[in-house]
Amino acid sequence: MKKPVSKPVNEPLDSDEIRLLTSIGFIAASVGALRYATEIFEALRVLRPGAPFPYIGIAVAMMNAGRPADAALFLQRHATPACPTDVTLQTFLALAQRQSGENGRSEKLLGDIVQRKDTLASERRLAQTLLANPPR
Repeated sequence: MKKPVSKPVNEPLDSDEIRLLTSIGFIAASVGALRYATEIFEALRVLRPGAPFPYIGIAVAMMNAGRPADAALFLQRHATPACPTDVTLQTFLALAQRQSGENGRSEKLLGDIVQRKDTLASERRLAQTLLANPPR
């Protein structure tokens, strides 16, 4: 039986390890374990600079911990400058805005997403679904 080969400390994780950490981070985010999710996603931000998923993970954790205004602010200040054209990230920003009561800003952003030429059909449908179901 082969012994697993350990990687040098300075070598980045492979894509399977990144996916595993991402899954663990989203599990933590889904139960509102903000501290753990944030620690995992902050590490992933270092490992994958410019990728939107660590920002989305932190925002989801904040929203599930009852802090949607903080999630919207975090996405505006940190994620949007790092990933300015990412439609999924912008959709999560619109969701955080909606959950924090910024309905006008959320609807405008979702409308912009629907109108964009580079939006995938699945991204457009999600934005249209959110627009069609206003907050209660």
